[in-house]
Amino acid sequence: MFVNQLISKLNKELKRKLLSGFIKEEYFTTWDYNYQSEVHSRVQALIIGVCNKMGFDIETERGFNYKEGRDTVRFKPDITLYKNNKVFGFIEYESTNSSDDRFYDLSAPTSDLRCLKMYVPSDHEVPPYWIIISTLPKRLVKKENWFSYCFSKSDAKFKKLIKSPFKYYFPRYISKTKKIIKDKRIKTKVFLLNIDSNKVKLEFKI
Repeated sequence: MFVNQLISKLNKELKRKLLSGFIKEEYFTTWDYNYQSEVHSRVQALIIGVCNKMGFDIETERGFNYKEGRDTVRFKPDITLYKNNKVFGFIEYESTNSSDDRFYDLSAPTSDLRCLKMYVPSDHEVPPYWIIISTLPKRLVKKENWFSYCFSKSDAKFKKLIKSPFKYYFPRYISKTKKIIKDKRIKTKVFLLNIDSNKVKLEFKI
C-alpha cells in the first residue's frame, strides 16, 4: 500500500538525515527549533524528496479554492502529489508548534479538519489519499522546552499536556476526524501519521 511504502521510505531518509546532523531529534521533542520555520521547512523538504523518488509529480503550497457560504476560501496543502497528471494525495505536515487544538478547531483558518470538511464536499477534484503528519512526543517533555498557544505553563492543562503531548491530543484528533468523515460522508482515505522522537508511524486511518 502506498502509505506503508511512504512511511518506510520516510523513516529510512529520516534516519539518514539524523545521522548527518541536518535534522535533529530535538525537532520532534521540543519547540526550540521552530523559529523561522526551520523544522517545518526541513521536514517538508525531506517528505518532498522521498515522494519525488517514488515517482510523483509534486506541487508545494498550491492554492485550491472552495466556497464557504458566500466567501471563496483558499486551501493550501503543504504538498500535493500527482500521478498521471491527476491529484493523487495531499500531505500536511504539522511541527511541534502546530500540532495542537488547531488541528480540529474549525474556527481556526488553518485547521486541518476545517480544510477537510469544507474542501472535500466542493466540486473540485478530491485525491484518494489525504495524509496529515503531526509531531507529538509520546513521553514526558521538558516544561522549559515546550509551549502552548492555548494555555499558560501554570495551567493544569499544560501540566497534563507535557506528560505526553501525544496522549493529550491524539485521541481528540481521532474522534474529531471520525465525526467529520461521518457527517460529510467523505470518501477520500484519511491517514493520520505522527512523528515521535525519530520515527514516523501510522496512528489512524479511515
